[in-house]
Amino acid sequence: MLILRVSVTTQHSVHISVDGTHRLKVGAGGTGELALGRPGSLQLVFEGESGTHYSAEFQMMLDGRVIQTFTTAGVIELSGKSVASERVFVRRTVLGVSAGETFSFEETVNIPTSAPDPDNAEYTVFYGTNRARIDEVDPSRGYSGERGKRIDYGSCRVFIPKSHKIGSLGSAWWKRLITVTDDRLKLLEIRGTSAEAHWQEMSERLAKLADDDREGVVFVHGYNVTFEEAALRAAQIGFDLSIKGAMAFFSWPSQGTLRGYPADEATIDVSEDAIESYLSDFAVRSGARRVHLIAHSMGNRGVMRTIHRIASAAHGRTGVPFDQIILAAADVDADKFRSLAAAYTQVARRTTLYVSEKDRAVEASHWLHRFPRLGFTPPVFVMDKMDTVSVSNIDLTLLGHGYVGAARDVLKDMHELIRHGTPPEKRFGLKEAKTDEGERYWLIGA
Repeated sequence: MLILRVSVTTQHSVHISVDGTHRLKVGAGGTGELALGRPGSLQLVFEGESGTHYSAEFQMMLDGRVIQTFTTAGVIELSGKSVASERVFVRRTVLGVSAGETFSFEETVNIPTSAPDPDNAEYTVFYGTNRARIDEVDPSRGYSGERGKRIDYGSCRVFIPKSHKIGSLGSAWWKRLITVTDDRLKLLEIRGTSAEAHWQEMSERLAKLADDDREGVVFVHGYNVTFEEAALRAAQIGFDLSIKGAMAFFSWPSQGTLRGYPADEATIDVSEDAIESYLSDFAVRSGARRVHLIAHSMGNRGVMRTIHRIASAAHGRTGVPFDQIILAAADVDADKFRSLAAAYTQVARRTTLYVSEKDRAVEASHWLHRFPRLGFTPPVFVMDKMDTVSVSNIDLTLLGHGYVGAARDVLKDMHELIRHGTPPEKRFGLKEAKTDEGERYWLIGA
């Protein structure tokens, strides 16, 4: 991880932006740190009185080790100068502000912009969200659990360490202490864009790929998930599934807390329009040759309730808009889903349900609502033209709820679905089973 450490040695404040997005403010005589990921424009804005001297020291640190130190200093005055260097990696523009007037000078410095270890990686995920911004004018500050008044668009850069294991967002602190290894995924950057720029960037990225790689995946998260957690999980799923095209997620305003369940239930209801808009636009405007949808937990409610509008809006323009729809650990009333499920066959080539008898989170929802939930067994939900896969036999986490991203066997099965569209009877690791009524479903890890 490349870190920029800033120390201001005079009585001035400095604002630091990356590619035009404000990232850090360091006060007079203070210090601060900023994670850098890739080459870009680094802007420094000093605040001070005209005629005063400013000075700041910068240290580039890689994995806790200082690899380069440089300083900037000068006098705030109404004149400018430029200094050039033969090797350009990062350009920093320093501005002084006094009495409403500005001056500037540019300095080019030789700063390494990536770690030398080729096994580390960065993975970009696109996003749509109807969350409120933490800072209304600066989406790079992130998003809260409050409801926004619009759909925001953008992308996130996520660091994937070489020690990453399939299905993991990172080990517990005590494991990291024992192994002396930090295997956590880290959110490096949130970059907001307009809707037009969002779809254009996505389609241009996909247009450069071979036909087989021109696919898009949208992940809709569930209850008790923050924006950052959704970004990390989407990146982990996309990276582990080897999605080279466009991996995206839609983040609705979950409270991100266990006790926020009632608020999340209310919020997923009012997020239907935003979810429908993003999914329909993705099917039509992304430029993907194949579009897949993964919905988890309570996120299935938003998808289920908008699927009819997705069917009528997107199907009329593009044929079948989705290739694979994957519904995992669905916290949805099973009877309600059965009454609406026919729409899935109209908008997808194949729909797969992953269910479990070990999912304690969906089991709690079953007892709370007093009626069967789609993602919890028994009973096993089976319906024509849909495939039901029970994951009860695999080793799950304590709550058994996050297997869509955390269980290696499930990720392998999803990879077969997304990359090859393989039917369950031909997928490795699945075993046929039948309900008491003779309905066929599948066991994974049997």
